[in-house]
Amino acid sequence: MKTVRLLPNIILLVLVGIACKRNGPEVVVEKYYTHICRNEFEEVQKYVTEENRSFYALLGKYAIDNTTEKPHVKVTNIKCEVTGDTVAFCSCMVQEGDQTPKEQKIPLKKIKGNWLVSQDFFSPLEDETGSSD
Repeated sequence: MKTVRLLPNIILLVLVGIACKRNGPEVVVEKYYTHICRNEFEEVQKYVTEENRSFYALLGKYAIDNTTEKPHVKVTNIKCEVTGDTVAFCSCMVQEGDQTPKEQKIPLKKIKGNWLVSQDFFSPLEDETGSSD
């Protein structure tokens, strides 16, 4: 009788755990790069901050339409370092089709409970010493 009452509680805990992980930074990184590689910029906008959405909307207007054949995209080795509760810096390997996998690094912010890619496209790039010369 105890197992009959315990089973629904276990199922509920599993479902809650899945729902919470669904929007983790690793999942956002995987979906972001998958849609980027497929030129699906309308979908990309779901995973970026408000400040970045107009950039991807513009890219979408000029992107090559490859609706006939979408490349197979593989995002692996996703590692995220979360600082506090609202900032994450992730790295991963992204492979399009048969190409050699490339390492990617990307910052995320947690806004209103959702992890979003937060790239500053207009700041100067820093070298290894931290200067922007």
